[in-house]
Amino acid sequence: SYISRDIMTVSRNLNSSRNNFNSLLAKEEYLRDLRADYAFAKNNIAFLKDSFLVGDRAIDFIREIEKISSRTGNTEEIKITAPQTEKDGGLNYIGFQVFLYGDFNGLMDFLAELENGKYQAAVIGLRIIKAGENNTIYNQNQAINIEAVDIRSILDIQVYIL
Repeated sequence: SYISRDIMTVSRNLNSSRNNFNSLLAKEEYLRDLRADYAFAKNNIAFLKDSFLVGDRAIDFIREIEKISSRTGNTEEIKITAPQTEKDGGLNYIGFQVFLYGDFNGLMDFLAELENGKYQAAVIGLRIIKAGENNTIYNQNQAINIEAVDIRSILDIQVYIL
């Protein structure tokens, strides 16, 4: 009976040691993954930093929208709707409303370029309106003839800032 008690004690100690060893292996794997994530972030910090708009440089994003609009065959009107607002997660952003005039393919091309563009931006709202019989829109007190326009899209965009 002393021998069986000793065997049970040694068996429990062995199981405990095995569990501790397995726990150490899991922690070692976690640390290895953490080191890899850190190395990736460290190597890409410049890219990540440049993808955020600097707070007082909303004009840079407006210029980018104008370039994308031109490349995708659209006409645009841009308004700032929320200057430097804090989002739930603590990220700051500037809100824009972009009125885009063109066709559906141009809208899809615009969205693709915006998604793959220079800045971290999120389209939080999109409304598409089919062009009617009156194809004249007044943009900043200037009439724009949009005869070639099939749709008018209204995009609500948040651009994240530092």
